Amino acid sequence: MGDEGALLSILAAFLWTFAATVALVAGLQLTGSAQLGARIQPMAVAAWEALVYVAMAAGVLRVHARGERPSKAFGLEHLDLRLVLLASLIGGVAQLPVETLRRAAQALSPVPTELQAARAALLAHSTRVDAIAILISLAVVAPLAEEVFFRGALHGQLRRLQGPVACGAIVALCFVIGHPDTQSWLPLALVAAMLSLVRERTHSLWPGFALHATFNAVTVVTGMTTVASAPAGLPLPWPVLWAGWPVSAGLCYMLYRAARR
Repeated sequence: MGDEGALLSILAAFLWTFAATVALVAGLQLTGSAQLGARIQPMAVAAWEALVYVAMAAGVLRVHARGERPSKAFGLEHLDLRLVLLASLIGGVAQLPVETLRRAAQALSPVPTELQAARAALLAHSTRVDAIAILISLAVVAPLAEEVFFRGALHGQLRRLQGPVACGAIVALCFVIGHPDTQSWLPLALVAAMLSLVRERTHSLWPGFALHATFNAVTVVTGMTTVASAPAGLPLPWPVLWAGWPVSAGLCYMLYRAARR
């Protein structure tokens, strides 16, 4: 019964991810066809993503953890500002190793021109207010919704029957395949692994959210200021990018030790 329950928990995680992804893609197609305009589009995307993931997280809680407080089930009760700040630093530095993987993915499967144009259009802005709205939408609202679903609801559901490594790997895989853009799967895998490690080690959603939000914020800001572009990425030399691997690993180890204390 234990093995059967563990397998069912894995199947349930993938089914919830599939349902969320289908709903997310359907909503994005509707907002894209509605011609909302450059200043409304990012906010509409983030709002729909938040609606889908929060609704799915509530569904997971109702089916798999009925009667448990949402704050406990989603890992919202414990907040350690030291770990949050350290995770934020990891999120910024992680841009470097992720860029090495992005370049590798680009070499293997170049991003289509229309997708590059869609990514650029999502960051288009004409005023400072528009830029702030885009930043809040893509670097606060969207990451929080994703963390509540993946590292909150799915992690909590799986962790009851899975060990830490298996749970982290499954949630990371769900996070990766939950993004329809297959060209981003390779770099996303590294981010997903970091988020799983932080969630398991800190027993809290907040450090992972800080990491995720900082990573997205750097991506959005560099994209809006044309420091980075969809085809070219971060304009940094390879030695700098490769140096990001040991630095990121060292910071993750620091967080690992700090969480234990």
